[in-house]
Amino acid sequence: MRDVVIVGYSGHAFLACEIFRLRGIRVAGYFEQESKALNPYQLDYLGNENAASADALFQQYDVFVAIGENKLREKISQKLAQRGATFINCIHPNTTVASTATLGNGVMIGCGGIVQPLAVMGDGAVCSTASIIEHENTVEPFAHVGPRVMLCGTVHIGARTFVGAGAVVINNLHVGKDVYIGAGTIVLKDLPDGSRVVGNPHRFI
Repeated sequence: MRDVVIVGYSGHAFLACEIFRLRGIRVAGYFEQESKALNPYQLDYLGNENAASADALFQQYDVFVAIGENKLREKISQKLAQRGATFINCIHPNTTVASTATLGNGVMIGCGGIVQPLAVMGDGAVCSTASIIEHENTVEPFAHVGPRVMLCGTVHIGARTFVGAGAVVINNLHVGKDVYIGAGTIVLKDLPDGSRVVGNPHRFI
């Protein structure tokens, strides 16, 4: 297994670094706009990922885009893919991923995450700490399922959608792209693209 380099180095990246450490995967360094004063994992600063000099490192190492903001994670990932980057998944050893689940590239699953049979997680999707993606769910690329979320069976989450901590989406619902679901929200009906909801039961804001 190759070493990995990460793009971004703040909270989301710290989670990724810890997961890679637990899996015995060495993080060779990080890309950022500038060197970070806070460096808890004592990583080498590799410069800006947009620099032409970074291309050789993208060939030498696997890459993980450790950025929590969905649209930015998607934008950077797409640019790096065009430059030949190979993306690695970042999956905590204390997770359950069904043998019939399908994971894209650059996926992150935090400690205690559960991905059940026939579920699909697209490229760059995130399942945070202790969240449950139930059977036959689809989480489209670059969506982010926050901590302790429950996506009940046969739920569809659109690309770049954010599901806040502790939210519940009941069975057989379709949530569109670029949706924001606030922490603790209980979603009882389909949500159109770009909508924003909070509360129990959910209401639009």
